Amino acid sequence: MSTYLVTLSREDPWWLATATGPGLPVHGAVTESRTIADLEEKIRDLVVLRTDADLRIPYEDAARALQLEWSYDLPDDAAELLRGYLESKRTLAAAREHHAELSQQAAKVLHVKARASVRDIARLMGISHQRVQ
Repeated sequence: MSTYLVTLSREDPWWLATATGPGLPVHGAVTESRTIADLEEKIRDLVVLRTDADLRIPYEDAARALQLEWSYDLPDDAAELLRGYLESKRTLAAAREHHAELSQQAAKVLHVKARASVRDIARLMGISHQRVQ
């Protein structure tokens, strides 16, 4: 599986995606779209066709096998806010996962060690008894 760096930039009214990596020209390969949503499929198509990956394996498999690493060429303040947002999103996901693990452990220990009922556990934890169940 090959990894390609894809740099997203804006040239009104277009979003440009420039891919660099194995089998592509040194300056990269570029595609454009009016929406970011369309760019991933377009860039996968472009890389598969430019590298002739579809000659070795079926097109769909070649497109799925590409590893894309996205970077953004945006105005400094926009890029900084986007980085901050994405970092906080990762932090929040980790916190939610940690919270779920702790809630399961707490409910189990309260039930086993304190011999608390489902409704008592719910009251102690501030959640519904259905959630404890």
